[in-house]
Amino acid sequence: MKTQIICEIGSNWESLDDIFHSCEWAVNHSCLPKLQAWVTDLVVNKDRNPQIYENMSRYELPHDWIKKINKRFPQTFYSVFDLETLAFLETEIKPNYYKIASPDAVYKPLVQAIASTGIDTIVSVGGCTLNEIRGAAKAFDWRKLTLMECNTSYPAKFAYLGNLRDRIIGSKLISWGYSDHTANWVIPAFAVTLGATMIETHFKLKFFDTPDSKHSLDKEAFESMLLLIEQAEENIGTLEHPYPDEIENMELGRRKEDGLR
Repeated sequence: MKTQIICEIGSNWESLDDIFHSCEWAVNHSCLPKLQAWVTDLVVNKDRNPQIYENMSRYELPHDWIKKINKRFPQTFYSVFDLETLAFLETEIKPNYYKIASPDAVYKPLVQAIASTGIDTIVSVGGCTLNEIRGAAKAFDWRKLTLMECNTSYPAKFAYLGNLRDRIIGSKLISWGYSDHTANWVIPAFAVTLGATMIETHFKLKFFDTPDSKHSLDKEAFESMLLLIEQAEENIGTLEHPYPDEIENMELGRRKEDGLR
């Protein structure tokens, strides 16, 4: 498969073993496992957003967990939400990618700090204006940047893939991907036909009642998505007419000099 697939585990876990099994499933399906890492008190005001604070506290990954995950699955990378976590990952983990979530695409301290690492970075730009997208992209070496179109509703009713099409057409120097929140395994294949080079989809190992579970695909649905993406890749190639499998039909179907087939 040419398209890079990110298996976003997010909050779909109840234990470290759940994370291990999810990472194993992702790697066995040639996908990149991804998690989210933060220090809650550096990201959310408890008094202003108590529900978000509670959820993020519940799913804050301990640093010793991250070290154990890295030891077994070094392919795993993280969405980063604060500078302390970034410093930890830079010092202890050294991942191959960083991810910036859509709301933080306009948070300059984090964007600039991640850009300064020189590591390949994925920036989701759901909810961002074109000027905000340009502002985020300016911080990076574009050869190391992938921008991800998405709808930040959870779960999203519509993918609005026309925006992805327009972004790809208008930006030849930056790779574009698509981060899906629709829980529809067909949509990512559509995105690939438009030119997305990377797909991110939330994955759940089993039934979880978590902030991410409603917009996540289970094993069967995720495998269906992968199959559709493979089929999309097979059918978006270009070739001069007539195609090899057309030649015989064209010879039979075209009229001869006497006007007859």
